[in-house]
Amino acid sequence: PAVIYDPTIPEVATLMDFFHLVINVAAMIDVEFDEFTVWSDTGDPGDVLCNDVTVNNIGNAEASDVHFVASDLSGQAYGGTISSISFPGGITVPLGGSETFELCVTIPPDARADTYVGTVFLLADGDTQFDELTVTVVVNCIADMDVSADVAALQLYDAGDGTAENSRVFTLTNEGNCDLSGINGLVTLDDGFTTTVTIESAVDYGDEVEGLVTVSADQSHAAGTYHGTVTLVADGAATDNFPITVIMPEFAAVAFDADGAEADGVAGESVTIDSIALCNTGNVGINSGITFVLDDLIGDVTVSEIPGEFAMDPPVVVVDYDECTEFAIMIDVPESRMGQTYTGTLHVLVDGEPMDEFEISITLRGDEEDIVIYPNPCEVGKKGHESVNIHLSGAVVAADVQIMIYDMFGGLVVSELEPARSGDWLWSPLENDDGKAVASGMYIVTIDTGDEVVTRKIMVIR
Repeated sequence: PAVIYDPTIPEVATLMDFFHLVINVAAMIDVEFDEFTVWSDTGDPGDVLCNDVTVNNIGNAEASDVHFVASDLSGQAYGGTISSISFPGGITVPLGGSETFELCVTIPPDARADTYVGTVFLLADGDTQFDELTVTVVVNCIADMDVSADVAALQLYDAGDGTAENSRVFTLTNEGNCDLSGINGLVTLDDGFTTTVTIESAVDYGDEVEGLVTVSADQSHAAGTYHGTVTLVADGAATDNFPITVIMPEFAAVAFDADGAEADGVAGESVTIDSIALCNTGNVGINSGITFVLDDLIGDVTVSEIPGEFAMDPPVVVVDYDECTEFAIMIDVPESRMGQTYTGTLHVLVDGEPMDEFEISITLRGDEEDIVIYPNPCEVGKKGHESVNIHLSGAVVAADVQIMIYDMFGGLVVSELEPARSGDWLWSPLENDDGKAVASGMYIVTIDTGDEVVTRKIMVIR
Protein backbone atom coordinates (compact mmCIF):
# COMPACT_ATOMS: atom_id res chain seq x y z
CA PRO A 1 0.00 0.00 0.00
CA ALA A 2 1.02 3.49 -0.64
CA VAL A 3 2.88 5.21 2.25
CA ILE A 4 2.90 8.90 2.43
CA TYR A 5 6.21 10.10 3.79
CA ASP A 6 6.74 13.63 4.66
CA PRO A 7 10.30 14.12 5.90
CA THR A 8 9.38 17.50 7.25
CA ILE A 9 7.29 15.92 9.93
CA PRO A 10 9.81 14.49 12.58
CA GLU A 11 7.16 12.52 14.38
CA VAL A 12 6.61 10.39 11.42
CA ALA A 13 9.04 7.72 10.58
CA THR A 14 8.81 5.34 7.77
CA LEU A 15 9.94 1.83 8.44
CA MET A 16 12.17 0.91 5.61
CA ASP A 17 13.84 -2.16 7.07
CA PHE A 18 15.19 -3.66 10.37
CA PHE A 19 17.86 -5.99 11.74
CA HIS A 20 18.40 -7.92 15.00
CA LEU A 21 20.74 -6.38 17.67
CA VAL A 22 22.16 -8.61 20.49
CA ILE A 23 23.98 -7.02 23.47
CA ASN A 24 25.94 -9.36 25.79
CA VAL A 25 26.35 -7.88 29.37
CA ALA A 26 29.49 -9.36 31.01
CA ALA A 27 29.30 -10.74 34.59
CA MET A 28 30.97 -8.25 36.96
CA ILE A 29 31.83 -9.92 40.33
CA ASP A 30 32.06 -7.36 43.13
CA VAL A 31 31.61 -7.91 46.89
CA GLU A 32 32.35 -5.82 49.92
CA PHE A 33 32.01 -5.85 53.69
CA ASP A 34 28.90 -4.11 54.87
CA GLU A 35 29.72 -0.54 55.86
CA PHE A 36 28.32 -1.10 59.34
CA THR A 37 30.48 -4.14 60.01
CA VAL A 38 33.04 -3.47 62.77
CA TRP A 39 34.99 -6.32 64.32
CA SER A 40 36.36 -5.41 67.78
CA ASP A 41 36.18 -7.42 70.98
CA THR A 42 37.74 -7.92 74.38
CA GLY A 43 38.56 -11.17 76.12
CA ASP A 44 40.81 -13.17 78.40
CA PRO A 45 43.58 -15.58 77.41
CA GLY A 46 41.99 -18.81 76.15
CA ASP A 47 38.73 -17.15 75.13
CA VAL A 48 37.18 -17.62 71.67
CA LEU A 49 35.67 -14.34 70.44
CA CYS A 50 33.10 -14.47 67.63
CA ASN A 51 31.24 -11.65 65.86
CA ASP A 52 28.94 -11.46 62.84
CA VAL A 53 30.36 -10.18 59.57
CA THR A 54 28.15 -9.25 56.59
CA VAL A 55 29.26 -9.33 52.94
CA ASN A 56 27.20 -7.49 50.30
CA ASN A 57 27.06 -8.44 46.59
CA ILE A 58 27.36 -5.16 44.69
CA GLY A 59 28.20 -6.75 41.36
CA ASN A 60 25.84 -7.86 38.59
CA ALA A 61 26.10 -11.59 39.09
CA GLU A 62 25.90 -14.15 41.77
CA ALA A 63 29.20 -14.30 43.68
CA SER A 64 30.34 -17.78 44.52
CA ASP A 65 33.51 -19.00 46.16
CA VAL A 66 33.63 -15.96 48.42
CA HIS A 67 36.46 -16.61 50.91
CA PHE A 68 38.86 -14.86 53.26
CA VAL A 69 42.53 -14.58 54.09
CA ALA A 70 43.66 -13.16 57.43
CA SER A 71 46.92 -11.70 58.66
CA ASP A 72 48.22 -12.32 62.16
CA LEU A 73 46.99 -9.91 64.82
CA SER A 74 49.99 -8.03 66.17
CA GLY A 75 50.30 -6.62 69.67
CA GLN A 76 50.60 -2.87 69.63
CA ALA A 77 52.67 -2.48 72.83
CA TYR A 78 54.71 -5.67 73.11
CA GLY A 79 54.67 -7.17 69.61
CA GLY A 80 53.09 -10.54 70.32
CA THR A 81 50.78 -12.19 67.76
CA ILE A 82 47.45 -13.96 67.56
CA SER A 83 47.23 -16.22 64.53
CA SER A 84 44.16 -18.33 65.18
CA ILE A 85 41.36 -16.70 63.15
CA SER A 86 38.57 -18.88 61.76
CA PHE A 87 35.81 -18.15 59.23
CA PRO A 88 33.81 -20.17 56.66
CA GLY A 89 34.99 -20.57 53.07
CA GLY A 90 33.23 -21.03 49.72
CA ILE A 91 30.36 -18.68 50.53
CA THR A 92 27.89 -17.81 47.81
CA VAL A 93 26.37 -14.36 47.86
CA PRO A 94 23.31 -13.99 45.58
CA LEU A 95 22.95 -11.16 43.08
CA GLY A 96 21.84 -8.05 44.90
CA GLY A 97 21.93 -9.86 48.22
CA SER A 98 24.19 -10.28 51.26
CA GLU A 99 25.48 -13.04 53.46
CA THR A 100 26.24 -12.95 57.19
CA PHE A 101 28.64 -15.32 58.91
CA GLU A 102 30.75 -15.61 62.09
CA LEU A 103 34.37 -14.60 62.24
CA CYS A 104 36.08 -16.02 65.32
CA VAL A 105 39.41 -15.25 66.98
CA THR A 106 40.91 -17.68 69.50
CA ILE A 107 43.11 -15.96 72.10
CA PRO A 108 46.07 -18.15 73.05
CA PRO A 109 46.25 -19.12 76.74
CA ASP A 110 49.65 -17.43 77.03
CA ALA A 111 48.67 -14.20 75.27
CA ARG A 112 50.09 -11.14 76.98
CA ALA A 113 47.72 -8.36 77.89
CA ASP A 114 47.75 -5.97 74.92
CA THR A 115 45.73 -4.61 72.03
CA TYR A 116 46.12 -6.82 68.95
CA VAL A 117 45.26 -5.56 65.44
CA GLY A 118 45.09 -7.51 62.16
CA THR A 119 43.34 -7.56 58.78
CA VAL A 120 40.87 -9.97 57.13
CA PHE A 121 40.92 -9.78 53.31
CA LEU A 122 37.73 -10.50 51.28
CA LEU A 123 38.41 -12.59 48.13
CA ALA A 124 36.22 -13.86 45.30
CA ASP A 125 36.49 -14.75 41.59
CA GLY A 126 39.60 -16.73 42.28
CA ASP A 127 42.03 -14.87 44.49
CA THR A 128 40.93 -11.41 43.60
CA GLN A 129 40.82 -9.15 46.64
CA PHE A 130 37.72 -6.98 46.87
CA ASP A 131 37.77 -5.55 50.41
CA GLU A 132 39.44 -5.76 53.80
CA LEU A 133 38.30 -5.57 57.43
CA THR A 134 40.31 -4.45 60.46
CA VAL A 135 40.04 -6.86 63.40
CA THR A 136 40.90 -5.61 66.91
CA VAL A 137 41.23 -7.79 69.98
CA VAL A 138 41.93 -6.40 73.44
CA VAL A 139 43.37 -9.07 75.75
CA ASN A 140 42.57 -8.33 79.37
CA CYS A 141 45.18 -8.20 82.12
CA ILE A 142 44.85 -11.35 84.22
CA ALA A 143 47.08 -10.76 87.24
CA ASP A 144 48.49 -13.93 88.75
CA MET A 145 51.41 -14.73 90.99
CA ASP A 146 53.19 -17.50 92.81
CA VAL A 147 54.77 -16.78 96.18
CA SER A 148 57.13 -19.23 97.83
CA ALA A 149 59.28 -19.16 100.95
CA ASP A 150 61.28 -21.41 103.24
CA VAL A 151 58.92 -23.31 105.51
CA ALA A 152 61.40 -23.55 108.40
CA ALA A 153 60.29 -21.81 111.58
CA LEU A 154 61.33 -18.18 111.95
CA GLN A 155 63.33 -17.89 115.18
CA LEU A 156 63.18 -14.40 116.67
CA TYR A 157 66.33 -12.97 118.22
CA ASP A 158 67.14 -10.18 120.64
CA ALA A 159 67.15 -6.97 118.61
CA GLY A 160 69.01 -5.11 121.33
CA ASP A 161 66.25 -2.59 122.01
CA GLY A 162 63.92 -4.64 124.17
CA THR A 163 62.39 -6.41 121.17
CA ALA A 164 62.87 -9.74 119.41
CA GLU A 165 63.03 -9.66 115.62
CA ASN A 166 63.88 -11.67 112.50
CA SER A 167 63.09 -11.69 108.79
CA ARG A 168 62.20 -14.22 106.14
CA VAL A 169 62.98 -13.86 102.42
CA PHE A 170 60.32 -14.98 99.95
CA THR A 171 60.13 -15.09 96.15
CA LEU A 172 57.25 -13.65 94.12
CA THR A 173 56.95 -14.87 90.53
CA ASN A 174 54.71 -13.02 88.06
CA GLU A 175 52.65 -15.78 86.44
CA GLY A 176 50.04 -13.48 84.91
CA ASN A 177 49.97 -11.90 81.46
CA CYS A 178 50.79 -8.35 82.56
CA ASP A 179 53.01 -6.38 84.91
CA LEU A 180 52.13 -6.54 88.59
CA SER A 181 51.87 -3.34 90.56
CA GLY A 182 50.25 -2.13 93.75
CA ILE A 183 51.60 -5.11 95.68
CA ASN A 184 50.66 -5.26 99.35
CA GLY A 185 51.43 -7.82 102.00
CA LEU A 186 49.45 -8.85 105.05
CA VAL A 187 50.58 -11.16 107.83
CA THR A 188 47.98 -12.94 109.92
CA LEU A 189 49.61 -13.78 113.23
CA ASP A 190 48.90 -13.69 116.93
CA ASP A 191 48.21 -10.28 118.46
CA GLY A 192 51.29 -8.71 119.92
CA PHE A 193 53.52 -9.21 116.90
CA THR A 194 54.49 -6.35 114.61
CA THR A 195 54.88 -7.39 110.98
CA THR A 196 55.98 -5.68 107.79
CA VAL A 197 56.15 -6.96 104.22
CA THR A 198 58.44 -5.20 101.76
CA ILE A 199 58.82 -5.89 98.03
CA GLU A 200 59.58 -4.04 94.81
CA SER A 201 56.80 -1.68 93.77
CA ALA A 202 56.25 -3.58 90.50
CA VAL A 203 57.09 -6.99 89.05
CA ASP A 204 57.45 -7.10 85.29
CA TYR A 205 55.68 -9.65 83.11
CA GLY A 206 57.41 -13.03 83.40
CA ASP A 207 59.81 -11.76 86.08
CA GLU A 208 60.37 -12.61 89.75
CA VAL A 209 61.62 -10.62 92.72
CA GLU A 210 62.55 -11.24 96.32
CA GLY A 211 60.57 -9.79 99.19
CA LEU A 212 61.05 -9.66 102.92
CA VAL A 213 58.64 -10.29 105.78
CA THR A 214 59.84 -9.00 109.16
CA VAL A 215 58.32 -10.11 112.46
CA SER A 216 59.08 -8.46 115.79
CA ALA A 217 57.59 -8.40 119.26
CA ASP A 218 58.25 -6.95 122.65
CA GLN A 219 60.32 -9.37 124.71
CA SER A 220 57.49 -9.58 127.22
CA HIS A 221 55.35 -11.38 124.60
CA ALA A 222 54.75 -14.92 125.81
CA ALA A 223 57.29 -17.47 124.65
CA GLY A 224 56.01 -20.17 122.32
CA THR A 225 55.45 -21.22 118.72
CA TYR A 226 52.97 -19.26 116.63
CA HIS A 227 51.51 -20.05 113.22
CA GLY A 228 50.29 -17.57 110.65
CA THR A 229 49.94 -16.75 106.97
CA VAL A 230 51.65 -14.19 104.74
CA THR A 231 49.29 -13.05 101.97
CA LEU A 232 50.37 -10.99 98.95
CA VAL A 233 47.85 -9.02 96.88
CA ALA A 234 48.60 -7.26 93.58
CA ASP A 235 46.38 -4.91 91.61
CA GLY A 236 43.62 -5.70 94.06
CA ALA A 237 43.05 -9.07 92.38
CA ALA A 238 45.99 -11.46 92.23
CA THR A 239 46.66 -13.19 95.54
CA ASP A 240 48.89 -15.90 96.90
CA ASN A 241 50.17 -16.81 100.32
CA PHE A 242 52.56 -18.96 102.23
CA PRO A 243 52.49 -20.22 105.82
CA ILE A 244 54.81 -18.81 108.44
CA THR A 245 55.80 -20.26 111.79
CA VAL A 246 57.33 -17.93 114.37
CA ILE A 247 59.20 -19.09 117.46
CA MET A 248 59.22 -16.57 120.29
CA PRO A 249 62.12 -17.61 122.53
CA GLU A 250 62.22 -17.30 126.28
CA PHE A 251 63.39 -13.95 127.60
CA ALA A 252 63.79 -14.05 131.37
CA ALA A 253 63.63 -10.53 132.78
CA VAL A 254 62.58 -8.89 136.01
CA ALA A 255 62.31 -5.30 137.25
CA PHE A 256 61.62 -3.66 140.56
CA ASP A 257 58.18 -2.10 140.83
CA ALA A 258 59.59 1.02 142.52
CA ASP A 259 62.82 3.02 142.51
CA GLY A 260 63.72 2.49 146.12
CA ALA A 261 62.79 2.29 149.79
CA GLU A 262 63.81 3.88 153.08
CA ALA A 263 64.06 2.50 156.61
CA ASP A 264 65.17 3.60 160.07
CA GLY A 265 67.40 1.66 162.39
CA VAL A 266 69.98 1.72 165.13
CA ALA A 267 73.58 0.63 165.22
CA GLY A 268 74.16 -2.94 166.30
CA GLU A 269 70.76 -4.19 165.11
CA SER A 270 69.27 -5.57 161.90
CA VAL A 271 67.13 -3.40 159.67
CA THR A 272 64.40 -5.07 157.63
CA ILE A 273 62.99 -3.56 154.46
CA ASP A 274 59.66 -5.17 153.62
CA SER A 275 57.45 -5.34 150.53
CA ILE A 276 60.06 -4.94 147.84
CA ALA A 277 58.06 -5.79 144.70
CA LEU A 278 59.80 -7.59 141.85
CA CYS A 279 57.85 -7.95 138.60
CA ASN A 280 58.30 -10.37 135.74
CA THR A 281 58.95 -8.22 132.66
CA GLY A 282 60.01 -11.13 130.48
CA ASN A 283 57.90 -13.74 128.75
CA VAL A 284 58.42 -16.82 130.89
CA GLY A 285 57.89 -17.68 134.53
CA ILE A 286 61.05 -17.65 136.66
CA ASN A 287 61.32 -20.09 139.53
CA SER A 288 65.11 -20.18 139.85
CA GLY A 289 68.21 -18.24 138.96
CA ILE A 290 67.20 -14.94 140.61
CA THR A 291 70.02 -13.52 142.73
CA PHE A 292 70.66 -10.21 144.43
CA VAL A 293 73.73 -8.12 145.15
CA LEU A 294 73.65 -5.22 147.61
CA ASP A 295 76.39 -2.64 147.37
CA ASP A 296 77.89 -1.32 150.58
CA LEU A 297 75.71 1.46 151.96
CA ILE A 298 77.67 4.72 152.12
CA GLY A 299 76.98 7.46 154.68
CA ASP A 300 75.86 10.83 153.41
CA VAL A 301 78.12 12.72 155.85
CA THR A 302 81.08 10.43 156.44
CA VAL A 303 82.82 7.85 154.33
CA SER A 304 81.74 5.05 156.61
CA GLU A 305 79.86 2.05 155.25
CA ILE A 306 77.33 -0.55 156.18
CA PRO A 307 78.42 -3.80 154.48
CA GLY A 308 75.98 -4.99 151.88
CA GLU A 309 75.31 -8.35 153.44
CA PHE A 310 71.73 -9.40 154.01
CA ALA A 311 69.47 -12.39 154.44
CA MET A 312 66.62 -13.00 152.02
CA ASP A 313 63.13 -13.81 153.18
CA PRO A 314 62.05 -15.98 151.43
CA PRO A 315 65.49 -17.37 150.46
CA VAL A 316 64.27 -18.09 146.89
CA VAL A 317 62.21 -15.59 144.90
CA VAL A 318 59.79 -16.96 142.30
CA VAL A 319 58.09 -14.65 139.82
CA ASP A 320 55.40 -16.06 137.56
CA TYR A 321 54.89 -14.79 134.01
CA ASP A 322 53.20 -11.38 133.96
CA GLU A 323 53.08 -11.31 137.77
CA CYS A 324 54.86 -9.53 140.64
CA THR A 325 56.07 -10.93 143.93
CA GLU A 326 57.13 -9.25 147.17
CA PHE A 327 60.06 -10.07 149.41
CA ALA A 328 62.09 -8.52 152.24
CA ILE A 329 65.77 -8.01 152.92
CA MET A 330 67.43 -7.81 156.33
CA ILE A 331 70.60 -5.75 156.73
CA ASP A 332 72.94 -6.06 159.71
CA VAL A 333 74.24 -2.69 160.99
CA PRO A 334 77.57 -2.79 162.87
CA GLU A 335 77.60 -1.37 166.40
CA SER A 336 80.17 1.34 165.69
CA ARG A 337 78.07 3.19 163.10
CA MET A 338 76.85 6.66 164.06
CA GLY A 339 73.78 8.53 163.02
CA GLN A 340 73.47 9.51 159.39
CA THR A 341 71.74 8.23 156.26
CA TYR A 342 73.41 5.32 154.47
CA THR A 343 72.51 4.65 150.82
CA GLY A 344 73.29 1.66 148.64
CA THR A 345 72.02 -0.09 145.52
CA LEU A 346 70.33 -3.48 145.37
CA HIS A 347 70.99 -5.26 142.08
CA VAL A 348 68.85 -8.12 140.79
CA LEU A 349 70.27 -10.67 138.37
CA VAL A 350 68.76 -13.58 136.46
CA ASP A 351 71.22 -16.36 135.73
CA GLY A 352 74.01 -13.87 136.32
CA GLU A 353 72.62 -11.21 133.95
CA PRO A 354 71.96 -7.78 135.54
CA MET A 355 68.31 -6.76 135.26
CA ASP A 356 67.46 -3.77 137.46
CA GLU A 357 68.51 -1.64 140.45
CA PHE A 358 66.76 -0.58 143.62
CA GLU A 359 68.00 2.20 145.91
CA ILE A 360 68.00 1.46 149.66
CA SER A 361 68.43 4.16 152.34
CA ILE A 362 68.87 3.44 156.04
CA THR A 363 68.82 6.31 158.52
CA LEU A 364 70.39 5.35 161.84
CA ARG A 365 68.73 7.02 164.76
CA GLY A 366 70.35 7.42 168.20
CA ASP A 367 73.52 9.16 167.04
CA GLU A 368 71.96 12.51 167.76
CA GLU A 369 71.75 11.34 171.37
CA ASP A 370 75.26 9.84 171.24
CA ILE A 371 76.78 13.18 170.21
CA VAL A 372 75.66 16.28 172.10
CA ILE A 373 77.38 19.66 171.63
CA TYR A 374 76.47 22.50 174.00
CA PRO A 375 76.15 25.39 174.11
CA ASN A 376 75.68 25.70 170.38
CA PRO A 377 75.75 28.42 169.31
CA CYS A 378 78.31 29.56 171.85
CA GLU A 379 77.88 33.28 172.64
CA VAL A 380 81.18 34.33 174.20
CA GLY A 381 80.63 36.57 177.22
CA LYS A 382 77.36 35.02 178.06
CA LYS A 383 77.16 33.05 181.29
CA GLY A 384 77.78 29.39 180.73
CA HIS A 385 79.28 30.07 177.28
CA GLU A 386 82.92 30.21 178.29
CA SER A 387 83.62 26.87 176.57
CA VAL A 388 81.99 24.24 174.32
CA ASN A 389 81.40 20.73 175.67
CA ILE A 390 81.27 17.77 173.28
CA HIS A 391 79.54 14.84 174.96
CA LEU A 392 79.71 11.33 173.50
CA SER A 393 77.82 8.31 174.79
CA GLY A 394 76.84 4.79 173.85
CA ALA A 395 78.94 2.93 171.29
CA VAL A 396 80.82 6.09 170.40
CA VAL A 397 82.34 6.70 173.81
CA ALA A 398 83.65 3.15 173.88
CA ALA A 399 85.59 3.72 170.70
CA ASP A 400 89.05 5.21 170.30
CA VAL A 401 87.89 8.70 169.47
CA GLN A 402 89.89 11.61 168.07
CA ILE A 403 88.23 15.04 167.87
CA MET A 404 89.55 17.92 165.71
CA ILE A 405 88.21 21.36 164.85
CA TYR A 406 88.45 23.09 161.44
CA ASP A 407 87.34 26.45 160.16
CA MET A 408 84.92 26.75 157.23
CA PHE A 409 87.85 26.97 154.79
CA GLY A 410 89.28 23.64 155.89
CA GLY A 411 92.02 25.13 158.01
CA LEU A 412 92.98 23.14 161.09
CA VAL A 413 92.12 25.11 164.25
CA VAL A 414 92.53 22.48 166.98
CA SER A 415 94.51 19.36 166.11
CA GLU A 416 93.11 17.32 168.98
CA LEU A 417 90.83 17.90 171.94
CA GLU A 418 91.72 16.09 175.10
CA PRO A 419 88.92 14.39 177.07
CA ALA A 420 87.89 16.33 180.16
CA ARG A 421 86.21 13.35 181.74
CA SER A 422 84.57 10.13 180.62
CA GLY A 423 82.44 10.91 177.56
CA ASP A 424 83.21 14.65 177.54
CA TRP A 425 85.65 16.70 175.49
CA LEU A 426 85.94 20.38 176.30
CA TRP A 427 86.99 23.19 173.92
CA SER A 428 88.14 25.65 176.51
CA PRO A 429 89.20 28.28 176.10
CA LEU A 430 87.92 28.94 172.60
CA GLU A 431 91.41 29.16 171.14
CA ASN A 432 93.39 27.65 168.31
CA ASP A 433 96.53 25.53 168.63
CA ASP A 434 98.58 28.75 168.81
CA GLY A 435 96.66 29.93 171.87
CA LYS A 436 94.83 32.70 170.07
CA ALA A 437 91.12 33.30 170.56
CA VAL A 438 89.07 32.24 167.55
CA ALA A 439 86.89 34.74 165.75
CA SER A 440 83.16 34.62 165.38
CA GLY A 441 82.03 32.13 162.77
CA MET A 442 81.15 28.56 161.94
CA TYR A 443 83.56 25.75 162.87
CA ILE A 444 83.52 22.08 161.90
CA VAL A 445 84.04 19.37 164.53
CA THR A 446 85.22 16.00 163.19
CA ILE A 447 84.78 12.96 165.37
CA ASP A 448 86.93 10.08 164.17
CA THR A 449 85.99 6.74 165.76
CA GLY A 450 88.43 4.76 163.70
CA ASP A 451 85.59 3.13 161.73
CA GLU A 452 84.10 6.35 160.47
CA VAL A 453 84.32 10.11 160.69
CA VAL A 454 81.30 12.14 161.78
CA THR A 455 81.13 15.90 161.39
CA ARG A 456 79.16 18.44 163.34
CA LYS A 457 79.01 22.26 163.26
CA ILE A 458 79.70 24.76 166.08
CA MET A 459 78.72 28.42 165.83
CA VAL A 460 80.89 30.87 167.82
CA ILE A 461 79.50 34.39 168.41
CA ARG A 462 81.57 37.14 169.96
